[in-house]
Amino acid sequence: RDTSSRRFDLANQLAPYLDRRKKPYIHLVDGGVADNLGLRAILETVILMGDLWTTLTHDHLENVRKVVFVIVNAETEVDDRWDRFERIPPFAAMVDSYSSIAISRYNVETVALLRESLGRWTDEVRTGRCGSQPISTEPGSCGDIRFYIVEVKFDALPDEAEQKVLKRLPTSFRLQPEQVDHLRDAARRIVAESRAFRELLDDLREGS
Repeated sequence: RDTSSRRFDLANQLAPYLDRRKKPYIHLVDGGVADNLGLRAILETVILMGDLWTTLTHDHLENVRKVVFVIVNAETEVDDRWDRFERIPPFAAMVDSYSSIAISRYNVETVALLRESLGRWTDEVRTGRCGSQPISTEPGSCGDIRFYIVEVKFDALPDEAEQKVLKRLPTSFRLQPEQVDHLRDAARRIVAESRAFRELLDDLREGS
């Protein structure tokens, strides 16, 4: 066994939860700490299953042709006002910066890992579905598989001032109605301008 592999590490982390005597209780923390974008669960499932083709067949999705990831990244902006003062920021500001920076870096790495996985996943699906027959990528053929990553993040907005306004909204279950309307409108514009989303719509119209 390869103790340095991701699969071994994930299995090692999950194994203790199978023993109710050793872990009769599970204490959960905010999901943003472990998987802010909700992507790690998908990536880790594929790792544990061995490859994407095995994962798809396990869930009876052998005939899927298009896989769309809509990634909503609503991370807030680190408060940089303290950079203008010599005195040390208060503890609360430092904790907020620590968590925001860590989550932001983790988000970037998670999306990068997803993008890096797509080429391998494409090969795995084509090999698994086509078997010994020639691999064709024509619509409806065994090699017909496409991935689309639609990122919804405030950085995609052309207006930096609007970016800052939205990034400084609190991550709260209670926002003012006008703030909710602004967020919804911004998300609509970001998705509409997404190249991956436009490619998906074009492919669906063309039947490819």
